Amino acid sequence: MEDVDGAVLYVGKAVNLRRRLACYAGRAPSLHRRLEALMTRAAHVVVREAPSDLEATLLEAQLVVEHAPLFNVARRVHLGSSYIRVGLTDDPPRVHLVGEAAADGARYVGPLRSARQAQHALAVARLAFPTAFGRRVEDVEARRSAVLGVAALLGGQKDAALAALREMMHAAAAAGDRAGVDRARDALRRVHDLSLEPSLLVGLRAHDRVLIVERLVDRQVTESGLRVHLLDGGRYVGSADVDVSAWFGQPDEARHVADAIAAENPSPAGFGRDDRCLSARPLDPLHEQTVIRRWLAMSKAVEGVYAV
Repeated sequence: MEDVDGAVLYVGKAVNLRRRLACYAGRAPSLHRRLEALMTRAAHVVVREAPSDLEATLLEAQLVVEHAPLFNVARRVHLGSSYIRVGLTDDPPRVHLVGEAAADGARYVGPLRSARQAQHALAVARLAFPTAFGRRVEDVEARRSAVLGVAALLGGQKDAALAALREMMHAAAAAGDRAGVDRARDALRRVHDLSLEPSLLVGLRAHDRVLIVERLVDRQVTESGLRVHLLDGGRYVGSADVDVSAWFGQPDEARHVADAIAAENPSPAGFGRDDRCLSARPLDPLHEQTVIRRWLAMSKAVEGVYAV
């Protein structure tokens, strides 16, 4: 959205443009002061089509960085911590979120599909083993036992957590604490439901070349309804409409597809270097990698990720 002078006020991404714009026009502006200010100043809506959601996501990030629109709240994208570190030998033992795994003797769970999932898993673990968390440690051995319980829970062994919560529920019932019983019952349900999904990038090294197969929302765009993207060292190289069945399970064919995409996009400058893009300014490497990893964590259209 631009103002009357052509200055960019807001950059957004939508699968259904009509529905997205209706959200702005259909709300009562007085209930959304920021929206009211945007609609007062917006004079033009400029539309650019992208072949796939990943390419649209990268283009959106690029334009936000380039124009710094006044009404875009998130100027930068932060990936967050998708590893849970279990430090049994720390002093005191502890469990916390980290961005990367390290060779420090601790146990690491992850990378998980998203930082939000890692936070949720830790919140559930805190319900069953509250002693494992917090800065104040009165009994180091009790703390270490609780941290071991968290490690078992995150590894899929739920018996100790369920037993601890049943004990809490019985103690609350004996004390006539109805709220405590309800909390313990809710925690039992959340432990039962806890399921950790690994990131699609598990097992891949940072410098690997990777093919991502994306299922398109509009399957009429390509014959197969799929689009293949090439990443090199975590950065976007290019995309192509390829018959996946021709190379699925065939490493040599997959490498041929990757080489063909790379040959059509020889510049290492990152997304935004061809004539279809609105800007010649690429994202910096860390920002681009973060945008891609966040998209992989949140997208429901990823059919597969393959190292080539």
